[in-house]
Amino acid sequence: MIVAEVMDYGDTDWSGRAPDFKNCDMLTFFHDRMQFIEMNSSEFSTASLTMKRSTAAHELGHVIGLAHPTDQTEDIWESGCENVMLMNHYWKPRQECSRTSPQTPEREAINQLYSNNVIPSAQTRNQLATPAPAPGSRPIVLDYTDSFDTLDEVSSEAKVSVVVKPTGASRVERIGNVSFTVTQARVTESIVGEVEPGEIIEIRQDGDISQYAVNAAELLKSDATYLTYLREWTAPGGAASDQYMIVGGQAAWRMDGEIGRLASGGSKLPATVTIADQAGDRAVRSAN
Repeated sequence: MIVAEVMDYGDTDWSGRAPDFKNCDMLTFFHDRMQFIEMNSSEFSTASLTMKRSTAAHELGHVIGLAHPTDQTEDIWESGCENVMLMNHYWKPRQECSRTSPQTPEREAINQLYSNNVIPSAQTRNQLATPAPAPGSRPIVLDYTDSFDTLDEVSSEAKVSVVVKPTGASRVERIGNVSFTVTQARVTESIVGEVEPGEIIEIRQDGDISQYAVNAAELLKSDATYLTYLREWTAPGGAASDQYMIVGGQAAWRMDGEIGRLASGGSKLPATVTIADQAGDRAVRSAN
């Protein structure tokens, strides 16, 4: 059974999310498990009818086993719509090309998965589904409304850029079926913004220890230090909060001295960054 839930989850950066199909066999999928599609009404407040239909169909595609094609860029539609797929990760191409149903390659992929009711081979699943989750967790795919591929892009969206050390204190908050982890972290260095070293802040992330977001920053761990680009989180209904969110859900790097390595999956942000003095100030630079 597939259940679609539309709720106001607050300012999440994602329009929809769905569990991964990769580790479910066909019989379990159809008879023993309830699959959820979760759509954020907060992100749909200004969306067109085409985008609402596109997002619903896109999330259903995830549930039945389709991933984001690796060759589907955000600007692919500018050279024509013939190559734009329903499972393109980005809103813009699907909006411009009115993608509300699977395209021919996607229909062929679905037929391959479900032909003769045969459970697909591991090789087929690896080609068509998202990466494997952490053991014992329920995988989810977050479909972000905006892409952030460079440090300049996340900087323009961030209120603060800080290095933080999680204190070990965290809690799980739920809205409907969706879990969020709120982690307390001590600021060890402030690069941009008014947050001062020594302050304790709360950072809100999608998921909990039972869920694995395949294309988001890992849940912050107390044995690591992170460079993060953060913005304020707005609660359901537009209420202000004292919590922060990682920009784009992905702008976090694990630090080893002044070198950071991206702590997110499925992101085009620089895999390695450095923090160094520049003209008397501290600055972050891509080391790729």
